[in-house]
Amino acid sequence: MTTTPDRPDRKSEPLEHPHAWAFLGEALRSPRQAFARARNVSYWGPAFGLTAVGVLIGYLADPYESAPMVVGVPLVTGGSLLVLRLMTAVVRVVCGGYGADVGATASQAALLAGVINIPGAALALAIGADAVLVVVAGGVAAVVFVGCLTVLFSVAFEVGNGRAFAGVLVGGLALLVLIVGLVGCLEAVAAGGTGP
Repeated sequence: MTTTPDRPDRKSEPLEHPHAWAFLGEALRSPRQAFARARNVSYWGPAFGLTAVGVLIGYLADPYESAPMVVGVPLVTGGSLLVLRLMTAVVRVVCGGYGADVGATASQAALLAGVINIPGAALALAIGADAVLVVVAGGVAAVVFVGCLTVLFSVAFEVGNGRAFAGVLVGGLALLVLIVGLVGCLEAVAAGGTGP
């Protein structure tokens, strides 16, 4: 009996999920295994779709006053994905600067964010964005998301959960400062352009 020479190589290659839904299904059952299997696998297309659905549902629940839906939904979706990409880059530096690809890891984080945020947006649409239950659901979703990110970054960047959590905190704070600064600049420009 002869064996093919490529058989051992197939065993040593990392197993990858064929599509985003298989990744999400396994991430719900055993996140560490799912993140290890999907190392360096990019899911930007599905992540954009899920994020856009969540933003659209949120827009329907509480429309943006400053932008129509046709502009606001793609803008917020793209901005959300960019923020996660930047945060992942910061976390990777905090975690030691090695491990999985930043882009692929950020796409997995965005995919998880989309899945976690859609139920809260749907709840806001059903009962109203100002309801106390929506605020509670948002808090629970934030805690779950931070936990998922911690495990994802721990596996992707080959560090312990503590260091990954520190990376999430540093990345989140850095982006919060950046966003507050940008919003302040935009408000100043808008106020300056309106005149007395």
